[in-house]
Amino acid sequence: MGLSDLAKRLMSGELSPDEKAVAESRRILSVGKKLLEAAPNWRNGSVDQAALSQALGELERALKNVDGRLVLGLLGGTGVGKSTLISALAGEPISTSSVIRPTTSLPVIYRHSSFSPVEGLEGKEVVHDISALRCLAIVDFPDFDSLETVHHQVVSAHLRDLDLVVWVTDYHKYADRRFYEVMHSARLGAMSQAALMNKCDELMARPDGYEALNYVMNSFAEHLREYGGWQGPIPWPVSAAEALAEPGNPTAGGLGPLRRLLDDLADEKYRRTVEMGNIEARNRDFLTSVAAAAPVNEWLSELDKIGRLKEDYQPRIPLEADLAVLTMQRSAYVAPRLDALKKNAKGLLALFTDVWDFVIQRFKGGTDAPPAVPQPMAPGFVHHLAGWSRELAALTSLKSSLNEEELLKESGSIIQTSLAGNFHDPKVGSWLLWLWPLAWAGLLIWAETGGVYTPSTVTAAALRSAAPWLIFALAGDIFLSRFTWFRVRRRYETGFHKAMDEASAQLMKMAEEHVINPANQYEEHLTRILDLTADLAGGEAASSQPDTEHAPTE
Repeated sequence: MGLSDLAKRLMSGELSPDEKAVAESRRILSVGKKLLEAAPNWRNGSVDQAALSQALGELERALKNVDGRLVLGLLGGTGVGKSTLISALAGEPISTSSVIRPTTSLPVIYRHSSFSPVEGLEGKEVVHDISALRCLAIVDFPDFDSLETVHHQVVSAHLRDLDLVVWVTDYHKYADRRFYEVMHSARLGAMSQAALMNKCDELMARPDGYEALNYVMNSFAEHLREYGGWQGPIPWPVSAAEALAEPGNPTAGGLGPLRRLLDDLADEKYRRTVEMGNIEARNRDFLTSVAAAAPVNEWLSELDKIGRLKEDYQPRIPLEADLAVLTMQRSAYVAPRLDALKKNAKGLLALFTDVWDFVIQRFKGGTDAPPAVPQPMAPGFVHHLAGWSRELAALTSLKSSLNEEELLKESGSIIQTSLAGNFHDPKVGSWLLWLWPLAWAGLLIWAETGGVYTPSTVTAAALRSAAPWLIFALAGDIFLSRFTWFRVRRRYETGFHKAMDEASAQLMKMAEEHVINPANQYEEHLTRILDLTADLAGGEAASSQPDTEHAPTE
């Protein structure tokens, strides 16, 4: 399909009319939305997340409007001849600005009777039956250099909804600052657009016409590049008044390329090419903005920091938790409770316990050392946990850290709860100490009497066995009393170790909740947004799966 010189310049290069641009845009929309949801608060320079979100919305609207119908917008200041240009393109006067828009701030929309109303664009409609303009709607926007600020707002609100943009000025107003401010803020990038210098016939009427025209056009081109961020084709001179005066001459007034474009737009494939070109331009603009705004180096740095932080604390947390419960000294909990039970013991149990302690102290040559005082529970663990939390909070996306005092209370509560659940004081009775002497006496009497129980035989047997009975009864009770305390101590120690295990496990859970899980989640978050950012730059390699969680790239 042959393209006119103007069309080539408007499209800024050769474009493919197939659906690749649409498929790529859908992929960018899918991945871009996920990226902005995953990383909603990032900014780099003048581009921020809000601007990228707006660009995504514009891209989504552009995709919905890919229907073969084009909208051309005329933009310019007051009195530059936009209405005359529209009439010149139509070949007859269809626009008289003094009648149609004397005061309104809304755009004027010129459309063929077969062209349905432009969705989302409000303004004064002029319906016509001019065949040369049947394939597109032309929107004459309010003069944005007017004193009415609402004019500027109307222009800015609808610029990105256009398929073709023609900027119009004249040699009186081409240096107007507002013209370039609007152009720069439009962010049209490489979209289909052109810049025209109207009323050039007035310049050519001067004695130095060629020199004046050459100077003005060169100056206009420099202004476009320097102040308007222009990425479109070079501007060219026209005279809408001359073209309107010669309706039968298609090249009059320098409008030949623009008229050829209108002829080409009668071909649906050509219109599709323009739409695809704009879609590709929007894709490139959005990806360029993401590349400029995404703080990838910052994300990578944070990912590296959190990886090194995890390498430091993750292996140490189990050890710190065990050390925290080791401060629960066994002697500080077992010995005092044994002493308390001994003091409360009654009868034979108290007697024989005192005898045992007296004998042991005699053999040891002194008294037992007092039990150790319990050390503070888990301060080291809490200190390290709070330190790791502060290091996590130092990363830009984590804003909170742990309170060390609250952590200490929480860990102490965990340890005390574990002790209370497993450290029970048993009931200790002396009934066995009474049963053993009686049973021993019965055994000796039975052995002495030979099973013949009479008062005389029992009395004689008791007298003969009194000495061995006393010796073995006392020895047995001493042994039984010691065995009783041994069983109590074993029960205490078993409960103590069980409490240690439970407390250690609970402290590990606390560390997971406050440090490990946030660190893992943030690491996954950073990895996800980096993957999504890389996926956006993955191009067509990922376009086959636009709706997957992580579209693969090649």
